[in-house]
Amino acid sequence: MNAMGGSEYDRAPPPRYDTPPVQSAPAALPPPTCWKCGYNLSGVRVDGQCPECGNPIWSVPPSASDDKVATTAFILGISGVVTCVLCIGPLAIGLGIPAIILGRKASIEAVALQGRPGSSRGTARAAVILGWVTVGLSVLWGLFWGGLIAAEFLA
Repeated sequence: MNAMGGSEYDRAPPPRYDTPPVQSAPAALPPPTCWKCGYNLSGVRVDGQCPECGNPIWSVPPSASDDKVATTAFILGISGVVTCVLCIGPLAIGLGIPAIILGRKASIEAVALQGRPGSSRGTARAAVILGWVTVGLSVLWGLFWGGLIAAEFLA
């Protein structure tokens, strides 16, 4: 035991300065793979297609359209919640339902991308949640105002 509470065996030995440091080889690039099925495209003609799924080699994953759908659904969800908070509750259901539908569509497309870059799974999930919150708040507002109107007529 030393003064710091550990033993002298807990520390790594100091580096030796009489030998040069070992240089590692530069990392090789990963083999090219098909974005759709993951097939190793090493040795395939550049202008060809993936032998596994038939996808053109130079095609781009469909991430831009997914992002637009998810972003649109997210904006609809936020707008619906804001509309509910501004006391226009029952009208906000017109924003909540499209947010749910578009959010589910974007979520399904994001799952098809399997977590690849450009996947907007989180935005789509948030849009669906905001859509359901909007629908729930709209129903509560409708019940509240319906109860007030019914109480006014019954009184």
